[in-house]
Amino acid sequence: MEQDRTTSDQLFGQSPPMEQILLNNSAESVRERIQLIRILSRSSTLPKISNIHIRSVHSRPDIFFINPGQSINIGVNLLSSPIATLFCLRYGIEWQIWYKRLPKDKMDVRICDLAACRVAAKFYELTPKEDKKVIDQLPPDIVNIILKFNDHFIPSLEKSDFEILGQLHNRPYPEYDLDPDLVDVLFYLAKPSESLLMSGGDLRMNVDPEALLNVYGCRPFPRPEAYTFASSTATSVSNVAFNHTEIKREVLIRNSLKKDIQNTIVSFPAEVKSKLKKVLSIPSSSGLIMAPSGTDISLRIAGMCQSVFANEVVHILVASDETGSGVPLALAGQHFSDTTACGYDVKRGEWVDGFRKTDVHTITLRDEAGSLKDPEVIDIEISHTIKEVLEGGRQPVLHIMDQSKLGFSAPGKKSIQNIQKEFGNNVLMVVDNSQLRMDHEELKWYLEREILMTITGSKFFTGPPFSGALIIPKKLNEKWGKQQINLPEGLFEYAHVNEWPETWKINSEFPRGINFGMYLRWYASIVEMERYFQTPVTLRHLGIEMFCEHVKESISQAGFLELINEYNTNQDEKNTVENTGSRRTIFPFFVKTGNRILSLDEVKKVYQLLNKNLTPLLTNQSDDSKRLSAQVCHIGQPVKSTHSNGTISGYIRISLGSRVISESWKDRDVSIFFQKIEDQMNQVDIIIRKLEMILNHPEWFE
Repeated sequence: MEQDRTTSDQLFGQSPPMEQILLNNSAESVRERIQLIRILSRSSTLPKISNIHIRSVHSRPDIFFINPGQSINIGVNLLSSPIATLFCLRYGIEWQIWYKRLPKDKMDVRICDLAACRVAAKFYELTPKEDKKVIDQLPPDIVNIILKFNDHFIPSLEKSDFEILGQLHNRPYPEYDLDPDLVDVLFYLAKPSESLLMSGGDLRMNVDPEALLNVYGCRPFPRPEAYTFASSTATSVSNVAFNHTEIKREVLIRNSLKKDIQNTIVSFPAEVKSKLKKVLSIPSSSGLIMAPSGTDISLRIAGMCQSVFANEVVHILVASDETGSGVPLALAGQHFSDTTACGYDVKRGEWVDGFRKTDVHTITLRDEAGSLKDPEVIDIEISHTIKEVLEGGRQPVLHIMDQSKLGFSAPGKKSIQNIQKEFGNNVLMVVDNSQLRMDHEELKWYLEREILMTITGSKFFTGPPFSGALIIPKKLNEKWGKQQINLPEGLFEYAHVNEWPETWKINSEFPRGINFGMYLRWYASIVEMERYFQTPVTLRHLGIEMFCEHVKESISQAGFLELINEYNTNQDEKNTVENTGSRRTIFPFFVKTGNRILSLDEVKKVYQLLNKNLTPLLTNQSDDSKRLSAQVCHIGQPVKSTHSNGTISGYIRISLGSRVISESWKDRDVSIFFQKIEDQMNQVDIIIRKLEMILNHPEWFE
């Protein structure tokens, strides 16, 4: 074992890498430890690690090496480059993760090498373009091997490659061939959590190589520096949920290596479904269909309806103007993106193989002038459309909206009961609850009436984007579970068999792999749900009321913002503020300069500038202005809309997310709880101040 100047005085349990830095009294080592701490503080993606030391060493100053099961050692010369150090640490930590979890009877350190290379390659890929230059500071022979790896395969390394990698750990290699079962585990799980969380979805999950943000302004790893109230669209994963996801990934690695990957493919989806039912108090007799996004769920609904109904299906889509842009395409049985969650290239707008002709009748919430329709007008449209569909011998499927992207709902609960009373089982109802801004009792109300429900974990509950599910109430689940479900063959490119209810008789042609990315996103979302519901219910509702009232007042008082005061709710008069769903939690507004409402393109620019550090654009500004410009602020992305004066513009939104509550309660102290709510109210004020700063610099719009 190669020695350096540092010595250990204790072993730590599972803890962040920063806590694993060894202690000694050398002044030189103190400086190096401080540098290591600064480097580690830059990353929120390094896994926690048990009983593995991180040491700075002098004996090999230009390279890092691994003492298996004990330490990761970084040459002191590398410490001058934080990114190079993080790259080495990510390689070393992954190597140790697999080394510690490989059963003794399967010990083959080539598996550790391959896992570390693949993870380091993905870590490098998710490094900003400018920072990628530091790769030149690392040994080129090792770098060339690492860069052979990508998402799609595990390359066959030569013996000479392993000899080079073996210099990093000095462990002997066996003479026999690699176990293909272990290589399968590598294929699924040898990826950093941030890479897994953005896998198994469509092109919307891709991130910009510079800012590392997707089209919704989110990162696939924590972004604690941002003030984030974007839950009506999407939110970057929290540190808590990310850490839980990484721990789960390591458990999956251990289980897969100990048993086999097929056992994990069976057990993990069942575990996620069980946890989701438990946290939302969904009856165990209900069915769940899982999907990578709410739009994917719409396509699954379309395929399922085609299978269970003999008559031609007509989807009646309420609030079509305030739902996802791909939903009408998906319900019609058309591709809504140019790639599927399973990685198949398709063509947006073309028909998915096997779908019959399916009409989608849209009912908007707003009239041509952009004003919210009277609920009675919408009710009449719905009733008339259902009658027309039934008279034509077709099957109506009514899609109800419970809180759109702007917070509106239709039809109301009394109207839903009237529809069921008039048409009975002749109309299938599906409530779009993608925002999931409701408590258990509200969710129960729909399921007791045999209304299907679409949910996501990535809106109110701020899980990583994207995750979708369809809840199928007991009677329908039992009924359809007795039928042979022959889904359109084009869905084979979108889903695996484990994403459907276990009791259903699904086409045998469905692939039996697993979308680990989707299930890990749901796992992270469930962590957020558990945190939220652990907050005492009285505090939850007081905190919600306190925060939302402040948001409403702050926007209303800003002369350059125009709050949308229209609001409706999918509740009856018996419900009160104690139900989350009866409380307004999404606040859309127009932005104006002088008396002019900004155009849609200008609003999009404002949204982008809010989410950036603008310090480089400032010259000769006060310290306060520099701090304000540096603060990144993530809010709900623009929604195209027409202002009352006829301007084609867009709303942007500040919204309550579950983390406003759960982060405030994490210390379990009532006095601290309300102080932390106030801290987040102050963040809203800073967002509005930055909006004003942006408007005062029209040159930034060019």
